Amino acid sequence: SIMAEQTGSNSVAASPTYNGVAFSQAVAQSASYPNRHDSSIFYLKHADIPASGAHDVSINYANNVDQESNVCIFTLYNVAQFGVTIPDATNSSADAGASSSISDNLTTNKANAWVVELLALGGSGTITPQTGQTHRGGGSANGHALLEVLTKEITVPGANSFGLSYPSNT
Repeated sequence: SIMAEQTGSNSVAASPTYNGVAFSQAVAQSASYPNRHDSSIFYLKHADIPASGAHDVSINYANNVDQESNVCIFTLYNVAQFGVTIPDATNSSADAGASSSISDNLTTNKANAWVVELLALGGSGTITPQTGQTHRGGGSANGHALLEVLTKEITVPGANSFGLSYPSNT
């Protein structure tokens, strides 16, 4: 299972759990424009996921959340998790400007890798994924901060570029 979270207030998620089982953090990023936004991607291996059914997700934050917190949780099935390093590769970047698109590069080491992308914006609107990206969820808690999560399967290892377009007023 994958959990992506974003806060707008210098408050990094410190210890998220699913039915009492701790998530592992894959990557974290902070950016300030015009306010600070912290975002993280966490994961659970299949062996750590409790039996099917409704379970609580709990998130403790390092500081008080004084603006908003957005969370998106989803599961990827049939993903190799044994004998591989998780995550295979990570990258993060921040754009402190008011541009209307963002792109980044990531070099994957294994064939058939899943790339999970998290976009945290200080605003609201609709994103436009690139070819091959799947929008997994997201939205705005209060029109003040936008969290969007996308995935893309990479069948051949190597250098890949990713990106998406979003409203320029965010």
